[in-house]
Amino acid sequence: MPIYHYRCEDCEAISEVWAKISDPAPDACPECGGPNLKKAVSRTAFKLSGGGWYAQGYDGQSNTDSSNTSSGSGSGSGDD
Repeated sequence: MPIYHYRCEDCEAISEVWAKISDPAPDACPECGGPNLKKAVSRTAFKLSGGGWYAQGYDGQSNTDSSNTSSGSGSGSGDD
């Protein structure tokens, strides 16, 4: 579920709201109760975990192993 940040134009408090994309925006500021909330731009973040393309393709060690394997098989086929 996405986290949205809203800034109150009355008290300038910033609030986080966990909501679905289809959920309506909040009506009032949780700090002062004012109705002037504007959606704020915030940074996004994500975490890569487990196996998959990151662990298997970009960890450095896998890239070295695959390049050694392909160069070894290529030199062997050139001798035939």
